[in-house]
Amino acid sequence: MGEVKAYAPEKLVMGILISDLTLLNALKIKLKVLWGETDSCSEAVEFSYTEYYKAEMGAPLYRVFCSFLTLIDPESLADIKIKSNAVENRFLRSEGRVINLDPGILSQSKFILATTKNNAHRIPMSRGDLRRIDAPV
Repeated sequence: MGEVKAYAPEKLVMGILISDLTLLNALKIKLKVLWGETDSCSEAVEFSYTEYYKAEMGAPLYRVFCSFLTLIDPESLADIKIKSNAVENRFLRSEGRVINLDPGILSQSKFILATTKNNAHRIPMSRGDLRRIDAPV
């Protein structure tokens, strides 16, 4: 039987989909306020692998990944997802989202992105589907 113990801190990463690149710097500033300095951010690359987001976010879409310097308790990932959803809401336009944030954790043994959508390859986050929650950020 395994022994219950605290998890080791892990790397916080943020997957970003964005349709308006002029908002990227403001978004990075907001992420820094919430989760600290980034130690790496990828260049924005066009994201055309699915049509899933097109109706709401428009096209073209761009993908960026950032990682944060300060390690986090992996048990905080659900709360980080809720806050990232609130950040999305701060950038809403009348036609919908222009930013989609997928926080995750990276360790030596795994890479997990948090989601509120149910699917075979996803694990449930606590508190259900809170994509439009008005959490303070």
